[in-house]
Amino acid sequence: MFIILKKIETVRSVIISMTGAVAIFYFVNIIASLFGFHMMPTSGIFGIAIGFIIAGVAAFNLLLDFDNIE
Repeated sequence: MFIILKKIETVRSVIISMTGAVAIFYFVNIIASLFGFHMMPTSGIFGIAIGFIIAGVAAFNLLLDFDNIE
């Protein structure tokens, strides 16, 4: 990957697991919203924190993309 993160398969599997967890979270949120229950707040500290976590997962996915380009 980069100098900071060496090419370790555990890092790759953790990033893929985090991406899968975000996908499952969004899928469950979509299903719950069909029944009138919203799991993800759109404002407030909790909503902002979830947004930052998801943005961090997206940044880590860029590391995987750059590694695949090499």
